[in-house]
Amino acid sequence: MVGKDAHEIGDRLAEYEFVVRNIRQGIWRLDADGTIVFVNPFLAGWLESTPERMVGRNVREFLPGGELGHEREADSDRFECEFVTETGLLRRSIVVSSPLTGADGSVGRVEVVTDITAEHAVQSRLVQEVQRMAHLASRDPLTNVFNRRAFELALGDWAEEAERRPFGLILFDLDGLKAINDRLGHEAGDRAIVQFAERLLASVRESDLVYRIGGDEFAVLVPEVSQQGLSEIEQRLRECLPFDERLHDESVHVVASMGSAHSAEIGATIYESADRAMYGDKRRRRVSDR
Repeated sequence: MVGKDAHEIGDRLAEYEFVVRNIRQGIWRLDADGTIVFVNPFLAGWLESTPERMVGRNVREFLPGGELGHEREADSDRFECEFVTETGLLRRSIVVSSPLTGADGSVGRVEVVTDITAEHAVQSRLVQEVQRMAHLASRDPLTNVFNRRAFELALGDWAEEAERRPFGLILFDLDGLKAINDRLGHEAGDRAIVQFAERLLASVRESDLVYRIGGDEFAVLVPEVSQQGLSEIEQRLRECLPFDERLHDESVHVVASMGSAHSAEIGATIYESADRAMYGDKRRRRVSDR
């Protein structure tokens, strides 16, 4: 009877060994120090190695940076893990890990490694594509500053927080753009718009947000600024934004009318107030140019 049981156990072990060595999934055993005690051919090949070269080496040799991840340290039984092959390729996997007590009482681990490199790459590309589409949805294609849709969303958010986080708004309208388009063509007009956007970006603070909200209209949201600070920023922009640009061998002076408003005195009507101030500036320019 004992001989029969031993024979059955031997047959069962042979079956297990056959499965482990031929399954299209990675399996290895690690001792308490992370040394590889056994690795099946699939996992060795996946790591661009062989069982003979891997047994006796530490698992850290196949981990980026040579460090065990927090998942193993916390004895998690299922986690994602990145491996590095012998030739330096990075591969992604799902690892199912279980403690394994040796005959001497030491606790190692047996782990099943499932390749998800391709799935992870597809997921990463999808995330990048979603981010790219979100970027395009919020950006003006000509100048790459934020567009009107992004402006309206941001203005609504800032208006709701105005009591706690005061802010300013500066509107700009390019003077004479229609004349540039009529005289030199829309390509020249587009170039003037792009140059103005670049100068505006270079002139505002890093925390300020620049938007193109119309053909020749721009806006800057100035977060967490006092009324005095907003006036100083507007004055500085009046001095540094006008510029001369050579378009189709003709020198063109590019300048914009400006108007600003502060949330402390305007509140929800900040856009209308800044717009009135901007067109008041435009009217004054027309009178002074006569």
